[in-house]
Amino acid sequence: LKQGFKTLNYLQENGFKNAEEFLKKYSELSARKMQNHEQINSIEKKMNHTAYRLKYLRIYREYKPINDRYRKAVFQDKFFRKFEDELMMFREAVEELKRTEPSGGVLPHTKRLEDEIKGLREQKNKLIADNKNIDKKLKEYNIVKENIKEILEIKSEEKQQTEQVQIARQNEKNKKFVENLKKLLTGFA
Repeated sequence: LKQGFKTLNYLQENGFKNAEEFLKKYSELSARKMQNHEQINSIEKKMNHTAYRLKYLRIYREYKPINDRYRKAVFQDKFFRKFEDELMMFREAVEELKRTEPSGGVLPHTKRLEDEIKGLREQKNKLIADNKNIDKKLKEYNIVKENIKEILEIKSEEKQQTEQVQIARQNEKNKKFVENLKKLLTGFA
């Protein structure tokens, strides 16, 4: 009973008109948390892809001067042996950038990709903070939800007990009626 009053008081203090309104808000928060989680996963994929692009863009920019010198070298075989690792990394970067860059040959600035990652990280952090707030609310709401569930179960049990008492009374009346009917019928026989 005491818990029931506390629960009702909580609902009123937090602007809920009834339990249905509270449960609707609970469902909305749960749905928002799931939506945030999906957005976080999507942002992480974008961040990873952009970081991948940035990695190969940096490799490309770092080893492009070596590749340019290789193309101009008189003794390309000798130059290639000397800078084989760098030239191979440059070629790998070129292939990856061809595959990942949507611009068709125009490479983005590293600063733009860094800013993109920074923006995505900020979005992710906002969603994570929102989920933390939602978790706090849901933890609080779970207690209230359980209390409401207990109150409804108590009401249900009381209703069942009342129905059982009514059924027992009706059975008693039926028994008395049958007994009186038997007496009446034996008197006629």
